[in-house]
Amino acid sequence: MDNIDIMIENTIKSKIYEPYGYEQAILTALDNKKSFEIKTFLRAIIKTIIVLFTGLVITLSAVFAKDIYNWIYNIFNPVSTGKGVINMAESGYLYNTNMDYIESNSNSIKVEYIMMDDSTLNIVFDLKTKENIKEVYNIEISDLVITDEKNKIIYCTYDNNVYKKYCEKNGITYNENWQAENYTNGGYQSEIIEKSEHNIKFIYKMYSKKYPTSKELKMNFGNIQIIPTFDSLQTNEYKQIEGRWNINIDLPQDFYNRNLIKYNVENNTDTKNGITVEEIVASYTEMQIHLKVNNATNAINNTEKEIDDRIDFILGNREEDEIVQNPTIKNEKGNIFKISNATSDGNFSKVYRKNGDLDIYIKFSIAKYDYTDTLQLKMLLYGKDITIELRKV
Repeated sequence: MDNIDIMIENTIKSKIYEPYGYEQAILTALDNKKSFEIKTFLRAIIKTIIVLFTGLVITLSAVFAKDIYNWIYNIFNPVSTGKGVINMAESGYLYNTNMDYIESNSNSIKVEYIMMDDSTLNIVFDLKTKENIKEVYNIEISDLVITDEKNKIIYCTYDNNVYKKYCEKNGITYNENWQAENYTNGGYQSEIIEKSEHNIKFIYKMYSKKYPTSKELKMNFGNIQIIPTFDSLQTNEYKQIEGRWNINIDLPQDFYNRNLIKYNVENNTDTKNGITVEEIVASYTEMQIHLKVNNATNAINNTEKEIDDRIDFILGNREEDEIVQNPTIKNEKGNIFKISNATSDGNFSKVYRKNGDLDIYIKFSIAKYDYTDTLQLKMLLYGKDITIELRKV
């Protein structure tokens, strides 16, 4: 057995996370070998595949099966990350840039990992600083702007001055509604992965209604704020890490050649039960569904004042009887998928309209490989079991 045979065997046995196409090509070839002659021919093909993919490793090239679970969960906190994201990472949909640190003002930073699909962009940063870091509650890049090869603004820090300055510098027409209309419209969050005296690894999780199929990400920033404690959020006592960084990263084909997944509702509505499915967005890492409950406030005898009182509920000052409870998605294999990045049922966005209707926005933790031709959306509506059939287009 030569070295290439050993590499192939180890890849299959240890489940090393090379690019998805790399592993699938090897498995398919070996599963269909019929003879020594075919095996010899396939070995030559596989060698070519390995050469082609050498520079495009999607995750760690030395992570074995027993370590995959811990490694993935070290990057993605399961409490705040949808299971769809974690499932895709475990399936190899995570890009390891293998880049070197970029130094500026005696501080160095690099991007370690990226995950991008239609609705989610996760970027893992690794910062080495000359500063002595004793306490870290959170970390923010206060002037981060991310664009792609077509100069589309994929993300901009929620600071109007940062956006306006970038537009002026790059000849882009300023749009005062940029936060709602650009790809930054889904919000973001940052989390610390690990830290030491002079090193912090953290992840930026960004969300959009629909990211483009970008082939390149260009990150520009120069001010990193380390927030020592929760109280620092009120006092603005941050540690500033300053420099000037421009990071350009070519994305793998799996990211920009992703297929659009579409579902329609059988008969389009379930109006007899007072509920309508307004929109379905099925990305690789989660499914987002917009529901409308007709005359919801009338059905529970709410007055306009009671609608206003729901602000107190959002702030945690009062409880509320849920109109929609326990929403799940069930696929043809019988697998059940609950709401994403939530610790309890009922944690989804709700908007009460003045006309009495209720809009509900739910994210489900179902990933690409779990989508089947038909799905069932199940929930309790006013305590009654509701099932809505979804069919892939």
